[in-house]
Amino acid sequence: MILTITLNAAIDKTYTIGGFHAGGNFRPSEMHALAGGKGLNVSRAAKALGRQVTATGFLGGHNGAFIEDGVKEMGVRPEFVYVDGESRICIAVLDPHGGTTTEIWEKGPIISSVACDQFMNKLDDLIGQANVVTASGSLPQGVSDTIYADIAVLCRRLEKPFILDTSGQALSEGIKGKPMMIKPNVHELEALLQKNITDDDEIISAAEGIAQNGIDIIAVSMGEKGSLVWAYGQVYKVKAPYVEVVDAVGSGDSMVAGYAAGIEMGYSVKDMIRLGAACATANVVTYGAGTIESDTVQRFFGQLEIYDIKR
Repeated sequence: MILTITLNAAIDKTYTIGGFHAGGNFRPSEMHALAGGKGLNVSRAAKALGRQVTATGFLGGHNGAFIEDGVKEMGVRPEFVYVDGESRICIAVLDPHGGTTTEIWEKGPIISSVACDQFMNKLDDLIGQANVVTASGSLPQGVSDTIYADIAVLCRRLEKPFILDTSGQALSEGIKGKPMMIKPNVHELEALLQKNITDDDEIISAAEGIAQNGIDIIAVSMGEKGSLVWAYGQVYKVKAPYVEVVDAVGSGDSMVAGYAAGIEMGYSVKDMIRLGAACATANVVTYGAGTIESDTVQRFFGQLEIYDIKR
């Protein structure tokens, strides 16, 4: 079973509006509302790969009930802690004419210390049941920046692989717990290191430095340029095939799902990387964050090019 952690779950509303710009009035040509937050996008993609998935985190109010119903509709087992207040709504506006995506993210509810303790107690049992654990996204108000590090330590104690996909202070604190894997994009890597990164060599050097913290895999997603992966002392460059972009939101989350599934299924390092990249590419050609089709994933799995980079 793959356990996904989404501490700041949301209703993800995606609008398609051609010619969108600030200050106008628009009627969308399409609108989709999904149970979201990065971890639930991972859940959706992992389920599409045929994995058994359990989702946990915090939910609140009517929005929380909508999210839990959506989780059940995915075929994912919900194991959430309910809190006071409303779970957030996040909006993405896709403009197919301009090729842009505009996103608006609410903060979400304030989480009490009592709810945090309840969650950590539940998590101990859930991690024990899991084969792989993922944690994704921002932290809700009231939750300590160290919570991902605490989860990483718990996973290491229980000998469970832990993939962390977050940013900012949550990432810089989270790596102190030594997760098995992190998946920053280039901008998140720059923020973590507080320096500009201009080429592949600088990405690799940054990953090597981070790995000294005891992290086995650093997968740096680079959008249409593919990804660079530092894994167990080796470096790999993934070249993504050219595709017509339908909706890029959730591609990184689908990549995490691919890595988690690859780990659970005992894939080699290269095939795990290939599956992660195939899932990310499959997400791009499908509407809805974390929405992938297994046939499409398999097609891209066979098309992706992976190069060993000698250091």
